[in-house]
Amino acid sequence: MVYVLQQVEAGIHESARLWSDGARSLTAAFRIQQDHINNVYDILDDYRKTIRSVQYEFMESHKWLANSYLQHNKVLSNALYLLSKNTIQLMDIEALYNGIQSFMTGSNSHYVLPHDYIAGTLIQVQQHLPTNQPHMTLSRMYYAFYYNELAFRSGILIHFT
Repeated sequence: MVYVLQQVEAGIHESARLWSDGARSLTAAFRIQQDHINNVYDILDDYRKTIRSVQYEFMESHKWLANSYLQHNKVLSNALYLLSKNTIQLMDIEALYNGIQSFMTGSNSHYVLPHDYIAGTLIQVQQHLPTNQPHMTLSRMYYAFYYNELAFRSGILIHFT
């Protein structure tokens, strides 16, 4: 009877430890997602500042137009350059925003991660499991599976340092 109770106690202790590990992993995943959202807000703030900067340059170019045709051409070329860069940034921000929106609705937010990050994370998980979680294995090692067939859940991609 004592032996059985010792086994039950050991099982309960192991369950509590695993539950604690899972809770830490989930908390870490939420922190990472929160950092991603904060980065999006920083990008949007920089984008707004860039637009204000372009508007200011246009206003200044109008003042200088009477004084110097050469100065006007220089500002105009800079503005066109910034506008072309902003167009690309706007497309990137829109893609990032769509990824965040899909995360908020419970869809695949891992689409915003680059392939090399997911591939590196899969290698890290593959190396981490035998030493820390020997009873677990990674069933799919190719990252295309995580993009095409797997519904995203926090904790699937965990970055180990």
